[in-house]
Amino acid sequence: MTQLLVGERYKPWDALSNVRCAFLAIYGGLDLLVLPWKGAKEPGQALQQAETADSTVVIFPDGDHRIQHPKTGQFVAGYLDLFGDWAAHRVHRRPVLRGTKRHDDAG
Repeated sequence: MTQLLVGERYKPWDALSNVRCAFLAIYGGLDLLVLPWKGAKEPGQALQQAETADSTVVIFPDGDHRIQHPKTGQFVAGYLDLFGDWAAHRVHRRPVLRGTKRHDDAG
């Protein structure tokens, strides 16, 4: 979210302050591309101005840019649970009755 490379000029703060949907930002504390503490602070401040009350910013201290342990390549503990649980709590699906189609199903 912050400048990834020295020459990159895009900063998404104006866009983030206009977010109206649920928003999740995840950073790795060992990220060499995005400074994690700055990367978490700046979007957090922009999201406070947004029209959403549902924004989450998380830093996994032992994770790299991909939220993996740099030595093992495994995702850090809790990452997949956070990602899955966060999404599952925000997606509401209507049940499909047997023998019927949802209106958005093709066919």
